[in-house]
Amino acid sequence: MEVIQGMTSFSTNTLQRDLTLPPPSTLLFGELEVHQGVVIMQDIFSYILVFKAQNSANMVSVTVEPPTQVQRGMALYPPLVVSCPNGQYTFFQAVLVDSHGRVVDPDLLQGTLSVSPYALETSTHSSRGPKDFAVFPDLVISRSGTYTIRVNAYQMDFQSMPPTTFHGATVATREIRVRSSAVAEGRPCEFSYILRQNYIVTQLIIIFI
Repeated sequence: MEVIQGMTSFSTNTLQRDLTLPPPSTLLFGELEVHQGVVIMQDIFSYILVFKAQNSANMVSVTVEPPTQVQRGMALYPPLVVSCPNGQYTFFQAVLVDSHGRVVDPDLLQGTLSVSPYALETSTHSSRGPKDFAVFPDLVISRSGTYTIRVNAYQMDFQSMPPTTFHGATVATREIRVRSSAVAEGRPCEFSYILRQNYIVTQLIIIFI
């Protein structure tokens, strides 16, 4: 991850007077607002802006696309799966974006919206080094329309005080048409099946430990 502007503190008044920022697309951990490429940590006295650039080596990619069409209120199948280099990111969050590129009401996308990655060794990807995968197993879109799902990848810097969350990368799915009537169920690829089985096993291990 390459730091473009570093870290700069502004007083609340200076921030409000000199900077115009979009509404936060995600609200995390109480008073941590995460914007596209910008993290704002708010304490009593100041805001801290952290600008990051996405390095090609840190890319996040969509490994399994959700279906191109789905019935409103039904879980996306095959489920969305993203991947990245091993150990690169701490967690991923999914947001729903309309056909104009705007993040919609958070209530329209339901299910597991924040997931942590897990490593999976497969012969298909071993030539490119180990990878982490994140599965969104039960996403549901509750309104008809045309959307994409944007996945934001975040890193935690535990050496800073307080610990800081960095927005590291973004990837988007292809368009998904949500209809009011029933549609044919998508058929997952073999790799999607392997990922899903490993995800289920991983969850069972966590439950029984």
